[in-house]
Amino acid sequence: MREHDLIFSTRSKQKDNHHIFIIIYFLLILNIKTIINKYIYIEKFIGKFVINDSKLQSKLLFKSLLSFPLKH
Repeated sequence: MREHDLIFSTRSKQKDNHHIFIIIYFLLILNIKTIINKYIYIEKFIGKFVINDSKLQSKLLFKSLLSFPLKH
């Protein structure tokens, strides 16, 4: 094998490795974005649940306070 062929072969492998690295990098970024989006969705769901639950508790508290007679 000549020196030129060896250099070309090495550069070709480096280029292939570079492409593989770029593909893995973008897949990692997409995976992280998916995880973050799922986390945000779960956080919003829990937030809505807590807000609705607190509204219900406020209504129940108001009703329970009304059920006690006021003493003067």
